[in-house]
Amino acid sequence: MAAPPDPRYEKSVMVLRDELRSRFAAVLPVVAIVLPHVAADGRIALRRAGAGAALRALGPSSVLQIPGCGPSAFARLGQIAGKLPAFALEVGPDLGAVAAAVREAIVAGRSS
Repeated sequence: MAAPPDPRYEKSVMVLRDELRSRFAAVLPVVAIVLPHVAADGRIALRRAGAGAALRALGPSSVLQIPGCGPSAFARLGQIAGKLPAFALEVGPDLGAVAAAVREAIVAGRSS
């Protein structure tokens, strides 16, 4: 169930009850990197992005916000970004279309 919105945070928190956890996979392969961005015009679009764009999106938040991360973690992210296909995803209010675009990225990642 979702916790009531907290104005101090931009994101909502979802609490999974024990009885719901069995519906989720314990492990999934990472097949693509998706870089979401809110579209100014509200349209949903998925396009290929380069490894550099993926690393620029992943690096700062991962390395700077996680205690103990440093140059070796950034290097590992660079390796991952170089191996996986990356996609820029412009998102809008149509959540069904956003989910379809994410599915498209997953299918493309699996076939790469």
